[in-house]
Amino acid sequence: MEKQLKTITKLLTVAMVLLLVVSVTSVFGLFKQAPAAEPATTTEATSEETTLEETTVEGETTAQVETTVEGETTLEETTVEGQTTLPPATTKPGTTQTTTKPQGITFPINGSMSKVIEFYNQYANAMKTYKGKVTVTKKDGTTSTIQSITGGSVVKNIALDLLPNDYTEKPTYTFVNGKSTKDNKDLSKWLPRGDYAKMSELSPTGTNGVKSATCVANGSGCKVTIVMNDDKTSGANALRDKPKYVSKCMDTLDLGPEDLEPFTLQDANVNYTGCKIEAVFNAQGLLTKLDITTPANITGKLKYSLIGINADVTGTYRGNYTFAY
Repeated sequence: MEKQLKTITKLLTVAMVLLLVVSVTSVFGLFKQAPAAEPATTTEATSEETTLEETTVEGETTAQVETTVEGETTLEETTVEGQTTLPPATTKPGTTQTTTKPQGITFPINGSMSKVIEFYNQYANAMKTYKGKVTVTKKDGTTSTIQSITGGSVVKNIALDLLPNDYTEKPTYTFVNGKSTKDNKDLSKWLPRGDYAKMSELSPTGTNGVKSATCVANGSGCKVTIVMNDDKTSGANALRDKPKYVSKCMDTLDLGPEDLEPFTLQDANVNYTGCKIEAVFNAQGLLTKLDITTPANITGKLKYSLIGINADVTGTYRGNYTFAY
């Protein structure tokens, strides 16, 4: 019996030891499984990260690439549409108009004499200081005719040689910033009243020597016509003196004693009659055509050696200009 109890006790002891070993082994198994579980977890996490990365890439492709690009495209299209609709219609044309067309320009169509003269003064004078590029053609000069002269054919032939007949085409010049590209010629001096800063100094009001001043529509611009009253100079310097009013808007005779040799001028009367200006302006107020006519009738007493001479001469200066911008 005792042996049996001992045997049972041993068996129980062995069983308890085995149970303890199993328990410890299980516990260690749990600790060993934890690291094994981490790779699984890591794998799952990695798998999730991979999924997330793929999702992210897809998201980026969808959201950032497609959506962003579409968004950018939409914004660019919106911007372009905005620019197309608004800026070109308001900014660019506005800038172009400001540069090439004076704002608020008003043509004095069928306007009063004072308004027409005021307009001509402003826009013709502006041509003298024009800084843009302009090509000017010019034909000018004087044609002269002896109406009568005493002293015989010899005297007449000498007089004919002295009288100017030089109405011819002049060189064409392109001016930039007021200077020609050929020989640095001044635009201001190439235009009428070459010795003056202004093409016209006619008074719009008061006494001005103007017979008529009209303005009519001409295409998108206008045409101004100014006709002067007769104007006179007299005396020994009549061929150089300036007529009071005509000289305010056109060039006049400028002949001194040296220009008349071998004749000596003793006395003369110069009658400027029928002087006229015709000027065409475009929509921007720029001259495109200018015609100036200055007829003068000269009567005077000359001396050739010891011979006294009476002469009656008619001369007409014409200046014809065109302007291309």
